[in-house]
Amino acid sequence: MNRIAHMVRLAADPVEIFARALPRRAEPEPWQVDVLRGFPDGGGSGTLISGPGSVNRLMLVASRQTGKTSTTAALLAHRMITDLGPDGRGCLCVALAPTLRTAVELLGKVRVHLAAIGVEFAQDSAMALSLTGLGSRCVALPGTPVSARGWSSVSLAAIDEAAFVDQLAYQALRPTLINSGGDLVMLTSAGHEGSWAHGIWAGDSQGWTKVSVPWHACPRFAARPEEINELRASMPKHVFESEMECRWGSPGAQVFDAAAVTAALRDASDIDLPTIVPLSASAA
Repeated sequence: MNRIAHMVRLAADPVEIFARALPRRAEPEPWQVDVLRGFPDGGGSGTLISGPGSVNRLMLVASRQTGKTSTTAALLAHRMITDLGPDGRGCLCVALAPTLRTAVELLGKVRVHLAAIGVEFAQDSAMALSLTGLGSRCVALPGTPVSARGWSSVSLAAIDEAAFVDQLAYQALRPTLINSGGDLVMLTSAGHEGSWAHGIWAGDSQGWTKVSVPWHACPRFAARPEEINELRASMPKHVFESEMECRWGSPGAQVFDAAAVTAALRDASDIDLPTIVPLSASAA
């Protein structure tokens, strides 16, 4: 297959880009195929919560270690080779995260996907990539309002661990998508109820495609129940639910299960409490 035919095939299907970077004999999981292809069958993997299935605005809430970052990196890589911009000089993509280290990690996975399909880099640094010939760029940014400013005509912005990003950074980034009609992907593990990210997830947000991938929707985890049970036993229930089951929790650490507290209060009348004698009375 010549290079032009090779690139045409990759441009037609982001799953091809993702699969090239996988370990030998590994295959994309069903939910990853759905996300990369935009849910052409209405979410056959059972992870689609709501939305049209387009990339325009995608919120992906997934268990830790499911591969959500690598999946999003494939979307960024695909965009970089398919969107040449209105002037033919390539597009701009943004990888933003709570910390610069996390954003650099996402950009590194974009690099892996592009290298696996034979793309050459005009610039290749920890914080920025640009493609030889195509001109497309992708930059890594920390999740601060000032870092999200100063960019224009962004084609695709990805916010990693969005539930833990400053809302002001999100608000500063959104206008960069207006002129280009750019797309936004927010990937995250579940955070706190009442946060701005939870408001998008739980609210009636028009235009958002919402996807949930708890650990049991990931075949790799479902095949390792002993390790999952060990992990469950190693942490409080509310932490496991947030990290692994895509359940949004209260802002503070919840020591006791809410249902148990309610039951305890309901049954409090059945408890015989000791008589409390004031210190002054006992000393008399």
